[in-house]
Amino acid sequence: MTNHLFIRLSESSEEAVVAALNSDGHLLQGPDTVPLMEIVERAEGMQVTALLPAREVVSCLARVPATSQARLRQMLPYSLEDDFASDISELQFAAGERNDDNALAISVIGRDRLGLWLDVLRSAGVSAHRVCSEADAVPDTPGVVTLFLEGNRTLGRRPKGAPFVFENLGLAELWRLLEAEREERQDLNDVVLFVDPETLAARRDEIESWGQGVTNLNVRELADGCLPKLASGLVFRPGVNLAQGDYAARSSLRAVARPWRYAAGFALAFVAVGVAGKGAEFLKLRSDESRLTAEATEICAQSYGSPQLSGCLVEMGRRLANYGQSAASAGSGFLATLAAIAAAVDDAMMIDSISYRDRAVTLELITPNATYL
Repeated sequence: MTNHLFIRLSESSEEAVVAALNSDGHLLQGPDTVPLMEIVERAEGMQVTALLPAREVVSCLARVPATSQARLRQMLPYSLEDDFASDISELQFAAGERNDDNALAISVIGRDRLGLWLDVLRSAGVSAHRVCSEADAVPDTPGVVTLFLEGNRTLGRRPKGAPFVFENLGLAELWRLLEAEREERQDLNDVVLFVDPETLAARRDEIESWGQGVTNLNVRELADGCLPKLASGLVFRPGVNLAQGDYAARSSLRAVARPWRYAAGFALAFVAVGVAGKGAEFLKLRSDESRLTAEATEICAQSYGSPQLSGCLVEMGRRLANYGQSAASAGSGFLATLAAIAAAVDDAMMIDSISYRDRAVTLELITPNATYL
């Protein structure tokens, strides 16, 4: 099971808030505020999601025809061109999933800002699998308005709606805006408000006063802050990944190989030792070959009068052939002589010794007397 690391980036410092969750969405470590350069150690072996400040990202829903991702990326800028004052060439349009009403979740950010955040992550040695708006982590709960209150900032989402963020806006003012955009009579009746302990202590009176006008308000204090709760939803939902198209994460060999570096190092060491052993054996064989070649060349020069091995072999073959012919000729004479002796000797004679040398037989016989011989 893959664990997840969520990095909540901030404009105001070179630090980020990080939290590690398991595949079930339960908090493993954090949230901690750490320098960006220390995040890479925590990210090892994790599925990394970077959360950008929500105020830099516009989230919306749009009804666009279903098509391929490549075609969709081409269509989105022109489909939403009238909704943005900026030149669409300066904006990054990213598409997410469709909701139950077949509306497509879309996030838009300036290309220069997205590039800056990606550079920040790269400089820290972090490779993020997803880059999302922090507001995109607000869950879409059927029939319930979900709000996260942190200091003077409010993240929220109404049922089947796009996430939103407001800063320095009171809850009463926020509620009037939502009522002005009300689509269904009952969609603002049930509210879940998540709040960290510091904000709850500072804004308790405001929350209680505002809550009196809400049909059903459920206030939940988050002892560990809002990040773990926000991140838990993105463990199970892909969210809208801003790193699409030109900004899509390229496969990093280093990141893939990092979990295997010890095994790979051992394997490389084993291979290196094997190669070194084979190399030493090869060098010894080459040395032996050179020595034997030198000895054979010397023998050829001395015995056959040729310093070349090829000439030596030819001369050796010629001599062996001549010797074979001589031996065959001598052998045939000796056998003929033995046949003649066998025919001449009878039972009264006994061969005492016999020798054959230079085509001559020396024979010593024992006979009854010289006359008989």
